[in-house]
Amino acid sequence: MKKIKRWCLGLIVAVIGLVGYFVVEAASEDVEFTSVSHAGVQHSLLVENEYVYIGKNLKWPGEDLPVIHNVSILTKEGEELDSQNDHIQIELLVDDSQQTQILYGELSDEQTEIVANYEKLQDYQMTEPQMTMVMQVKLKNPQYQYHLDSLNIEYTIDGKTRTQQLPLKNFIFH
Repeated sequence: MKKIKRWCLGLIVAVIGLVGYFVVEAASEDVEFTSVSHAGVQHSLLVENEYVYIGKNLKWPGEDLPVIHNVSILTKEGEELDSQNDHIQIELLVDDSQQTQILYGELSDEQTEIVANYEKLQDYQMTEPQMTMVMQVKLKNPQYQYHLDSLNIEYTIDGKTRTQQLPLKNFIFH
């Protein structure tokens, strides 16, 4: 009789543990980056300045913070924006000070220091649940027509590599 009680108790503990594992696993699948800001610039500002820095705030709602391995920009055709694009060049960086909204032209000493402290976005370990991703934009062709669609974010969380597409709303206004 005692063996049956122990066996049943062990079975109940195992079932509760298994159910708990699947509940936690299912909850962690729902965690994704969200955009909490929308910054944009006039097309003319890109024509008039060699570089324009546009900040985009991203939020991670989970408890554990991910490592961002790569972020690429996808065009409306579903292709990755090539760094050698003839029309527009965008480098993605991180502003740990979270102060960048839009920077351009002659930068003040404070702004120059902020830009100098930008980090590369590749293999970036988030240290806070919110970050400012900065798009360093250089317009190569003044006739450029906006054709960017989304950000493709590759990251690792809890030892699992994941990919998420985040819509990139128009940040260049004509």
